[in-house]
Amino acid sequence: MRSIRKHGEDISFPEINVPPAELESYLIFIYGEKGIGKTSFAAKFDNPVNFQWEPGRRNLRIRQIPNYSKNEPPLTWPRFCSYLELILPRPDVSTIVIDTVDRCYDAALSDVCFNMGIGDPNEIKDYGATWRKIKRLFEDALIEIIKSGKTLVLISHSVIREIPSKFKIDEDGKAMVKAEEMVVPSCSTAAWLTIKAFADIAVYMGWRRSERVIYVRGSESIWSACGIEDKFNGINEIPMGSSAEEGYRNFVSAFHGERVWEGGSKRTEFKKVPSKHSMKGI
Repeated sequence: MRSIRKHGEDISFPEINVPPAELESYLIFIYGEKGIGKTSFAAKFDNPVNFQWEPGRRNLRIRQIPNYSKNEPPLTWPRFCSYLELILPRPDVSTIVIDTVDRCYDAALSDVCFNMGIGDPNEIKDYGATWRKIKRLFEDALIEIIKSGKTLVLISHSVIREIPSKFKIDEDGKAMVKAEEMVVPSCSTAAWLTIKAFADIAVYMGWRRSERVIYVRGSESIWSACGIEDKFNGINEIPMGSSAEEGYRNFVSAFHGERVWEGGSKRTEFKKVPSKHSMKGI
């Protein structure tokens, strides 16, 4: 097709986008309760490097930055960017894990504030310019990882928050917003908005009675999202089993629409996600 030149850029009619068939081609966001196994689960992706933003974690046998067992200093935004320059070109690294994305975003915020000589973005009235600068800095790092061809896995904890859900008109004709409690990521609202825009698969890792489960589809009480139409077909909950390896195997199988647990049947039914009142440990 002949290209058209306009405003100094070469453009052509777009082709239909074909979503990748491999799980590793998507940005995956995992959030859930502390200690439930999110980091161990992420470590089962191919050749991962874990950016461990939470201080003192040294209980897992993983390739971790920083290595607290060797008394390496905690991550800062400049150190994070320097490590990305070192790691992204390496063919022996396939997956980048950011654990947690909460602290990673906070580091971007701190870096911008430090360079501007302020303590908080709200100290100056610049009509949101500082917040946009933080957003661009954080997004640019995610984009660089995605462009490198590495799998990107983001991790966060979970909290219960009141989320505006419905508009209601009162007797005087005034609009009212109804808020409902919901299990959501613990990261800041600004970070969450970026994750919503970037993540192809966002899942919650929690409990179903005494069983650890990954919730792929959201409900009124749990936020999760899958923007890929032909994946996880008919599967809403994925049991983690007794190990991270078993959980990862179940997750990959479910991504391809196969249910390998409970006898290996490929058929499954949508199950009702339990309410927050019946969820263990929240």
